[in-house]
Amino acid sequence: MAYQKHTWTDDEVITKEKLNKIEEGIANIELTPGPKGDKGDTGAQGPQGPKGADAVINKLNKVDALTAESATPQEIATAFNNLIADLKSKGFMNSN
Repeated sequence: MAYQKHTWTDDEVITKEKLNKIEEGIANIELTPGPKGDKGDTGAQGPQGPKGADAVINKLNKVDALTAESATPQEIATAFNNLIADLKSKGFMNSN
């Protein structure tokens, strides 16, 4: 049986029976997805991407691998800060 909505009115008493009816309605909701629909139409083709020099992928500056054994904390911090600056300058990271 389908859930029958109850329209509440001012000063109406909330009863155990009415609350249980709500709980039963919630418990009986079908949560499994329905059958997959038909595939939609293909959208319009997008614009062609750039060719040549405009398509070059920006490379990050080289950062050597550092470990606590191979570098001082200051050297590690400097390398990290240089990497952040490089990411920002190439637009891969917000400048803020």
